[in-house]
Amino acid sequence: IKDYFAKSNISTTILKERDFLLPLDIKDESLRQQTIKNYDFDHIDAVDWKLFHKAIDHLILKKPFNSPIFDIFNSQRLLITKKLEPADLIIIEGRLFLNDNYLKSISTMKLFLDTDMDVILSRIVFKATAKHADLDETINKYIKFIKPNYEKFIEKSKQYADFVIPNFAGTNFDFEQIQDDYEVLQIIKDLLRFRIKKT
Repeated sequence: IKDYFAKSNISTTILKERDFLLPLDIKDESLRQQTIKNYDFDHIDAVDWKLFHKAIDHLILKKPFNSPIFDIFNSQRLLITKKLEPADLIIIEGRLFLNDNYLKSISTMKLFLDTDMDVILSRIVFKATAKHADLDETINKYIKFIKPNYEKFIEKSKQYADFVIPNFAGTNFDFEQIQDDYEVLQIIKDLLRFRIKKT
């Protein structure tokens, strides 16, 4: 999506919800793996929404923001940050943010990638394999945390989306067919062009 808009000279910055996961308070390092194993990263309370709002507010005011970085392979927030620059288009990438009233209210256009739970599970297993994670633990975490939270928070947030995009077969989009298959991006581009011209 970012590359698509770049062809039209529309700058974008991407705000990743996962980077705003709260850092784990682990006092005893010998218990790190056990703590991570039992921690629910998929619950709405696992996200630092206050910091998320601050980041959005800075970018809206055309101010840069030093975003946290969450290391998904080690399940921890890094000590370093990454600088997010203001842009014509701010893309929020995440699963839970449509449950947040503030983020929901300021979003000009809300997209929901609709994915079947079986496909989600297969992707989780693929990622776990890449990380050399224990498969039994991965499945248990899916049953205990991921699936219940999806049904409680994510699936229900679909009602707030302006567009629901089926995302079952894969993750690669053919942007050459954007006019026919993903006209939503053309709508966003036209809207942005109008706003940029107006300002």
